[in-house]
Amino acid sequence: MKNSKRILTYLPESYFLVLVLISGYTPPFSFNPFLLGVSIVIILQILFQNRITGLIIGFGLLSITLYMFGALMSEFSEFTEFNQQAQKLLFVGMSIWTITMLAAVSLIFKYLKKISNT
Repeated sequence: MKNSKRILTYLPESYFLVLVLISGYTPPFSFNPFLLGVSIVIILQILFQNRITGLIIGFGLLSITLYMFGALMSEFSEFTEFNQQAQKLLFVGMSIWTITMLAAVSLIFKYLKKISNT
């Protein structure tokens, strides 16, 4: 039980690390330098657990996630009828958005809790 709780505390950072690495990779073997830098920042955050940096990352990801919700709704509004493509866009987009929003909010609460405990 103690081990699973420890793994769950690193889950938001790990999720964002995987997301950044996947989005920054272009085949055959090339990485976007900016996203490589972001992944290094997330790795350092996992290692050192800095409260201020964790809150900055959390609020930054929360604002990006809210912006992406607007982009998803804008793309969805371009459909004239609710066909299979619109359903797929809405289902997959909202699933990814919900998971990302939960991870960003849990990251914020994790570091807010750390600040109130000290």
